[in-house]
Amino acid sequence: MSTTAYASFFHQCSSLVLVTELIRIISGKIHMLMSHIIVLTAQELEDLLERVVSRTLDAYLSRQPTQPKLLKPAQAAKLLCISQTKLRMLRQSGQLAATKIGETVFYRYADIEAMYTAGTQRI
Repeated sequence: MSTTAYASFFHQCSSLVLVTELIRIISGKIHMLMSHIIVLTAQELEDLLERVVSRTLDAYLSRQPTQPKLLKPAQAAKLLCISQTKLRMLRQSGQLAATKIGETVFYRYADIEAMYTAGTQRI
């Protein structure tokens, strides 16, 4: 896989979460609208849906938390779309840096993202 393909795949994994959440929010809004009897023309309905989607997306994006600086193995593996075993193998081979705090291993978000976008991951 090329670097561009890795970056595209990483973006798709992240986008899937956004799309899933957006669908959940829109479904709730549509259910609220349908609980009242409203007569609208097709154009009015299209305009209404466009406004609801736009406002919902704006609200969702404005409340997005920032990425944590340190990730637990399960979180890092999910972002890379690999198993925790493969993640551990990457750490043990020196391909991926990790920090141990107490008994817990953490990975820097920036390292995970860099590995994915640079295409250095060999699955």
